[in-house]
Amino acid sequence: MSGLADYNDGRLAHAAEPVGLLDYVTSAAFAVDVAENWKSEYLQFFLYVFASVWVLLRGSPESKRAGWETDEDQ
Repeated sequence: MSGLADYNDGRLAHAAEPVGLLDYVTSAAFAVDVAENWKSEYLQFFLYVFASVWVLLRGSPESKRAGWETDEDQ
């Protein structure tokens, strides 16, 4: 709703008629705003998961390269 209000304020500033919710949701302005927000959220989520996995698995026995240690060391 706030995106619609902002969009209509911009239209009124340029002497254009305000639009309804359905017209706004199907507009390119709505698609751009949603895509920008989702890109940010997915980037944050990916970095959080990647950092968590790296911290949790660092030094674990499963992360050691096979063949680098002798049977006695393992």
